[in-house]
Amino acid sequence: MVDSKKIGIAGAAVVLVTLVTIFGTSYMADFENNPRNVAQNNSQENELEAIEHAVQELKVHSDAFAALRMNRHIDHALKGTKLEDWSNSN
Repeated sequence: MVDSKKIGIAGAAVVLVTLVTIFGTSYMADFENNPRNVAQNNSQENELEAIEHAVQELKVHSDAFAALRMNRHIDHALKGTKLEDWSNSN
């Protein structure tokens, strides 16, 4: 015959595993949907957008500065040379 004590322990184990699964999932979901985490994620997204916007605004000025500097160096490198100086480099 089946021992009633073993059946009781097995039943209790099934109930315990079920409860741990249900409450564990619910407990972890509370952390995922926590308003503090949502606010923190939104704050990080806003900061990232602000940084990207600032980079785009600076890019306009830095590109103009780089072009000006490059042109100045090219003019300096070419000043005082003749076309023949460049074509007869041997």
